Amino acid sequence: IAYAKQLVSQGFYQKAAVQYIAIGEAITAIEMYLKANFFADAVALALKCLLPSDPLISQAFSLWATSLERRKHNEMASKCYELAGEYENAVYALIRENQKGQDDQISTGKASELAKRLDSKKPGLYKTVESLLKKRI
Repeated sequence: IAYAKQLVSQGFYQKAAVQYIAIGEAITAIEMYLKANFFADAVALALKCLLPSDPLISQAFSLWATSLERRKHNEMASKCYELAGEYENAVYALIRENQKGQDDQISTGKASELAKRLDSKKPGLYKTVESLLKKRI
């Protein structure tokens, strides 16, 4: 573990992850990736090493989505939020997509379609989104 920590302190995250995995510390490697903002690596490792129900997978997708949204990659953020089980955030990321200067009809249409698809997982989501979108028109 000492060598892996040294590698992290030097910014060699990929090499540190290999060391952590070699000693059976995949969760430590995932957490390290998340702290270093290596979200894709964290998600890939989490999906490979953890059970599908492990909350660390959702956390990794959620943190990645937040990072994507900060950089105005709302459509991709929406997908990550959906995979994290954060259905409202997934829809609202698409609604905010038009703030980038995109065609308002396209982004609101995508948001509406997503809300309709996710309504079975989050009852009432479609109705809430439709109401919100009507107020914006």
